[in-house]
Amino acid sequence: MAAQEVRKLSNQTAEATKEVQRMIVNTNQSVITSVAHTRETQAATQRIRNASQRVNDLMEEISRAAREQSDGVAQIGLAIAEIDSTTQASASDMESYRRVADTLSGEAAALTNSVNAFRTFRSGELPPVALGHPPPRAAG
Repeated sequence: MAAQEVRKLSNQTAEATKEVQRMIVNTNQSVITSVAHTRETQAATQRIRNASQRVNDLMEEISRAAREQSDGVAQIGLAIAEIDSTTQASASDMESYRRVADTLSGEAAALTNSVNAFRTFRSGELPPVALGHPPPRAAG
């Protein structure tokens, strides 16, 4: 029986050795696959970093453009306020000019009336009409 047990143990050892070799091959294949996955993961991580940097750069550009637009809008607001102020001042000046013109027109009419009062007319002529005033009535 000893030979039979030795053969049995030898067969079991051979089987165990084959199983260990299969496990080593499978583990080696798993390690190779894991290394490939690790490299793919590293490459993907690098792509993510690059994309993230590009997004950060774009966000900075957008932020800078938004600040520039905000500054431009503020300048436009100041310009509009200045235009409004100038327009109001012009309207006030025009009102003052209108009052002065009305006053001058009244004074010119009064002067015309005064001049007409001192003019002599040929018989049958009527005196010229003063600005804005009816002609004087002829003495009857």
